[in-house]
Amino acid sequence: MTTMTFDTLTYVKKLRAAGVSEEQAEVQAETIKELVAEQQISTQDHIKLETHLDSSINKLDSKIDKLDIKIDNKIDKLDNKIDNIYVELKSEIKILRWMMGLMLTGMLSLVLKAFASSILFLIK
Repeated sequence: MTTMTFDTLTYVKKLRAAGVSEEQAEVQAETIKELVAEQQISTQDHIKLETHLDSSINKLDSKIDKLDIKIDNKIDKLDNKIDNIYVELKSEIKILRWMMGLMLTGMLSLVLKAFASSILFLIK
């Protein structure tokens, strides 16, 4: 950063040449010198603040990236769990279908046997 300097002596000489009293010229020169110094401090503070904010933003970006990775990993784990449960349920449903089929076949054979017995009883 470049530092701005204010030449008070040259400024006072210019004011004196324009007819301003020496006392007024010196007060004006000192006031301008203070304003320039305050502006430089303000600019330096601004640069420090900007650097600090940039650093903070970079840290937050890093934390957000880490959280994104964690979230993606959790989602992948949940997807795997869901896939495993789906496979298990699908096989259990298949087993239940076979069991229902066997039960219906057994019940149908009992009904047919009872029907056949009653027909044979009526025939005799």
